[in-house]
Amino acid sequence: MSDTINLVPNCASCRFSVMVSAEQGTCNRYAPRPSQATQGEVWAEWPLVMPHDWCGEWALPATDDELFADYLARNADTLPNLDGIAVLPTPSSPEPATRFPNFLSYDEPYSDPLR
Repeated sequence: MSDTINLVPNCASCRFSVMVSAEQGTCNRYAPRPSQATQGEVWAEWPLVMPHDWCGEWALPATDDELFADYLARNADTLPNLDGIAVLPTPSSPEPATRFPNFLSYDEPYSDPLR
């Protein structure tokens, strides 16, 4: 049996959007685009979106496992590793590699610091 996903494909439920308030967010699907300020300065900014906006590139929100895997990939150089596999030490078992060499664990649920 497949799980039914009841999401309306709009910016509020898209993997690529970051909603900064209930009324507005940014679309981070592509790199920020150049924008011109009032004083003639130029900088880049993410496109602004409203929760009910939508486009043809909507994607399901990332699962906790995908966010955790992305975190590991981005921080692989800073984490201790065992045979090339990142190991996350936990307070209850500070050295899991000595007891279970192929076991990776984490006690706290992962929360992406960028969301």
